[in-house]
Amino acid sequence: MAVNLTAGAIWMLSTGEWQTMDLKPVLQVIDILAFQTQTPTEGGEENMRDRYRVLLSDGYFHRQAVLSANRSELVTTQQLQKGSIVKLTKFLCITIRERIIIKIIDLNVILGECDIIGDPKPFPHELPSNNQFIWKTLSQIKDEKLGTFGNTDYITVNATIWYIKRDNFCYTTCPIMLGDRKCSERVVNNGDGRWICKKCDQIVDECDYRYDLQLHIHDHTGLTWVNAYGETGEEIMGVSAKDLYLLKHEEEDEDAFMESVRGVLFSEYNFKLKVKEEFLGDEARVRSIVVKAEKIKYSSNTKNLLVRVSSVSNV
Repeated sequence: MAVNLTAGAIWMLSTGEWQTMDLKPVLQVIDILAFQTQTPTEGGEENMRDRYRVLLSDGYFHRQAVLSANRSELVTTQQLQKGSIVKLTKFLCITIRERIIIKIIDLNVILGECDIIGDPKPFPHELPSNNQFIWKTLSQIKDEKLGTFGNTDYITVNATIWYIKRDNFCYTTCPIMLGDRKCSERVVNNGDGRWICKKCDQIVDECDYRYDLQLHIHDHTGLTWVNAYGETGEEIMGVSAKDLYLLKHEEEDEDAFMESVRGVLFSEYNFKLKVKEEFLGDEARVRSIVVKAEKIKYSSNTKNLLVRVSSVSNV
């Protein structure tokens, strides 16, 4: 049986990008670790209960997840074991002490046994530091095939925002707090003005909004599309996604909306990009995700350029 793991799934789960799509990733279990928890009884005593952590892999990276207690029987009955291929149908990603914890609420076992696919490496807990982003031009993304062959490249470019897609610039999300962060899963209108979150299995009166910006940027070598999500989108637009949405759709003030957009167009930014190949069916494409964007201050930019020129001249 041919198995196709969801490319980039561990990265999406680890960085929050799964919130921008209805993700039900196909992954491989490459290890299972048992641990015990204490469950209080009516008599005040505590029973020890077996629980399981599973190491999930997308073929490139792996990351640990906690299996819900009501699905532990999959391990005890050996339906779920090392090498199993699974599809996560319901899960949560919760941040605790600046670490993302994946909790598997439900899953389907697609294949009980399978050889380990690829050579997955541990997913890095943090994004690269500033000095790990390599200066590039936009044309080099294509010319040097950045982000391909299973690699993830982190680059810095100076580029100008040429165009912003104004339709669907944000999406509705769940405002329910899970630990110290919002659920932020996509929500849909329930038909009565309220919003339903399938992940939390709850209905809320008001939703939140999260940026999903598509930007056309260019430098002196070429142009490309990039995506900016959530707080990164807010850094660029200078206003929250909710405020901009209400301005356009509730207040119907198109002039004020366009003024906000025009305030960003033709501005030059220092973009830190994550370049990674993704697969949509059998089609591969390279996506550039904005990790951080800072409007260029020419005094500091000139200093950086001088440093770069000096390093080249000393070669």
